[in-house]
Amino acid sequence: MNPEKDKPTGKLPTTYKEQVKLFRNKNLHVENSENTEKSLQRINYYRLSAYGLTLKSN
Repeated sequence: MNPEKDKPTGKLPTTYKEQVKLFRNKNLHVENSENTEKSLQRINYYRLSAYGLTLKSN
């Protein structure tokens, strides 16, 4: 067991509210923050953002 390898990375998980801010920072229109947070609780951020890749314009 390598104690250096088992150390935490130091990156803290983001809250649902912070994830909504990330979407807004990426110019995604979020009409209702509360509903978006509830959706993120069911569908995680990375899965939801992957769907957005197909909608992204060049």
